[in-house]
Amino acid sequence: MSQPAKQGEGGVRRNWLKVTIAALTCLLILAVFIPALNIDRWWVRVFTFPQAQFAALLVLAAIAVPFIFPMRRSGAQVLLGAIVLTLAYQATYLLPFTPLWANNAREVDTCPDTSRLRVLVLNVREGNERAEPVLKLVSRVDPDIFLALETDNYWTRSLQPLEDRLPHVVKAARDSPWGLSLYSRLPLVSPKIRYLVENYVPSIKTGVRLPSGSTFDFYGMHPKPPLMHSARFGEMEIMRAAREIRSSGRPAVLAGDLNDVPWNYAQADFREISGMHDPRLGRAFAATYKADSPMMRWPLDYVYFTPSFALQKFEPLKDVGADHLPVFAQLCHIQDASASNDE
Repeated sequence: MSQPAKQGEGGVRRNWLKVTIAALTCLLILAVFIPALNIDRWWVRVFTFPQAQFAALLVLAAIAVPFIFPMRRSGAQVLLGAIVLTLAYQATYLLPFTPLWANNAREVDTCPDTSRLRVLVLNVREGNERAEPVLKLVSRVDPDIFLALETDNYWTRSLQPLEDRLPHVVKAARDSPWGLSLYSRLPLVSPKIRYLVENYVPSIKTGVRLPSGSTFDFYGMHPKPPLMHSARFGEMEIMRAAREIRSSGRPAVLAGDLNDVPWNYAQADFREISGMHDPRLGRAFAATYKADSPMMRWPLDYVYFTPSFALQKFEPLKDVGADHLPVFAQLCHIQDASASNDE
């Protein structure tokens, strides 16, 4: 009598396993569609971030379902169909950030030294007191512009040696996550620290003069994340910059930790309004946060540019002890009929 009892217990365990897998898969599908509610609440917006991870889990589920559930049953067919439809929905906004999609940014292999622009962006993390790896990174990469985010008083002091190499500096130090500092080898034209939405979240706007004599506008930004506030404040900040870039018609670069993923509708709206290119399109996610969690990284750090620039290189770099990976972009300013070089 003990053997049938054991078999019965095994059957119950298998049934519970199937129920658990089916329930988790349904929750995963629900999580994919939560951002479509378009509700301005942090608990809705956070589901936008791990969509690539959700897609990977759904692919595994699609592979596993036929082995776990008898496919002759309608419930299993419905579950598999729901997974496939959900993946198709995700493909509409994730595939553009893979090599399977065309990139609308012009690419060039060579660029005159006088027109080349090398940009390095890093959220150094407030409270992190490991400046030496960051200083070595800047020395190794040798950027024309280095934008450092979350620069508190410690980082303002620690990054001061960079001013020998990058003497044109704009600083908005804060003992909070909203400090930012710009270090440039290239001369700056009318640099400003601005507060576009909230009076304690600064951003930087400055003209930059290339060795060729051409100038462009540079925007350094770090909007607040949706976890800390209503998401609309961060979106308002980048949209104001987008409209300004569009109306000016000038060559421009916008860089920073935007606390948003590129497939979110707010970034799509930004690209459409500003006319700027995202080098991730047609290439890769290039995830940057969190640096110490490769399986749960999101692409939060950006270098956008107008069509008056062509792309030579864009890549995250190795971890230097912050919670974000550095992002490096090498651009080439091109003489374009649609671009104005007037100050």
